[in-house]
Amino acid sequence: MKKSSPTEISGSIPTQNPDLHKDVWDIIDDKVKIKKEIKDQLIKIAMDFFLTLDVDDIFDTITLTGSMANFNYSEHSDFDVHVIMDLSKINDDKDLVKQLMMSKKSLWNEKHNIKIKNHDVEMYVQGTDEVHYSTGVYDLIKDEWIAEPAYQAVDIDKTAIVDKVQDIMGRIEAVMQSPNRLKEIDKLKEKIRNMRQCGLETGGEYSIENLAFKTLRNIGEITKLYATATSDYDEMMSIDEEEKLIKEFITETLRSTGNKTTK
Repeated sequence: MKKSSPTEISGSIPTQNPDLHKDVWDIIDDKVKIKKEIKDQLIKIAMDFFLTLDVDDIFDTITLTGSMANFNYSEHSDFDVHVIMDLSKINDDKDLVKQLMMSKKSLWNEKHNIKIKNHDVEMYVQGTDEVHYSTGVYDLIKDEWIAEPAYQAVDIDKTAIVDKVQDIMGRIEAVMQSPNRLKEIDKLKEKIRNMRQCGLETGGEYSIENLAFKTLRNIGEITKLYATATSDYDEMMSIDEEEKLIKEFITETLRSTGNKTTK
């Protein structure tokens, strides 16, 4: 992959738009409402996703959040659809349930490539007691805002974001050359997640850390990191057929000559 220049990085930083996405939102009786055909389709997708969770409990509601429910959307933005559930009703071990739900979410998102208005649809499971950092959250079931975003001028420090992105790109490049690459990638993924979470908690959606993460995603660095981890794991867990046949041949040859081998 060609390395992005500072100019390309700066051009990929999410910016604030003056209005919500015109293909997604309508003004009805002076109220901002999601377009009915989009709302109905997102609910249908969420219901199909919910059925794959294979749980007895019912969800509380379904929400749309993230940049498509805010002013900072771009061509790279997803429809972030959250199925809100009380995870404690599934099992007392909420951490275990959360890990299971994350696995189910990942399987769904990897299996499906659903687009609405040229934007991907991503599904999530969110616990009812989970803190969610977003100034734009829309209840698709009730067809109303839980948190309606308000446009305000934001001073985005592009220099600081470019510096942060380049720092992480350097770290990604370093782990790609590591002899213990898979383990190092896992550590870096965790570091990036923590960076973004810290930014959301302290500075919100327009924090340097969150915008740096979104920029890394926009220029393909996050995809590269995850794809490499998956490829390395698959290769590590696979058995090369030629190598297997050679080992079997040597073992059989030694056995036929009366020698014992150790596995």
